[in-house]
Amino acid sequence: MAWRGFDKSGLIAQAEAFAYSKRRELTSALQEVIVAAEERMKEIILDKDTPTGWERVATGRGLFDGRYETGEMFSQVESKVTADDDEAVGEWGWFDPEAYFLLQEEGTDRIAAMDSLNATLQKVIDEMAGHLDRVAGEKIA
Repeated sequence: MAWRGFDKSGLIAQAEAFAYSKRRELTSALQEVIVAAEERMKEIILDKDTPTGWERVATGRGLFDGRYETGEMFSQVESKVTADDDEAVGEWGWFDPEAYFLLQEEGTDRIAAMDSLNATLQKVIDEMAGHLDRVAGEKIA
């Protein structure tokens, strides 16, 4: 009796189930990383102090010496993850920013750059690279 091969449909189904579970796992990790980026961006807004902020606190007109006066720039920081079978996309920041937010973020001749997006971007890249490395090293059961 000769060996005639095996049923590849079972192997394909197992590989597809493994890929599906890894996509879900990475999408969940991305959701956590992106929410953390949103929270870190908000922390940076509060922490990046300015002379205007120092004056605001010193005169009792505010609690934070960072970039928080009306709360608009802080409260409009959002995050979201969209995913389908082919990709997952994480976004955070201001989805419809006022020009003032961008002046604070990028800086001007008179305003030091807040740089909250770049600061959080590197953390997102590093964390997702770690998740991808871990998943890439796992074997199909």
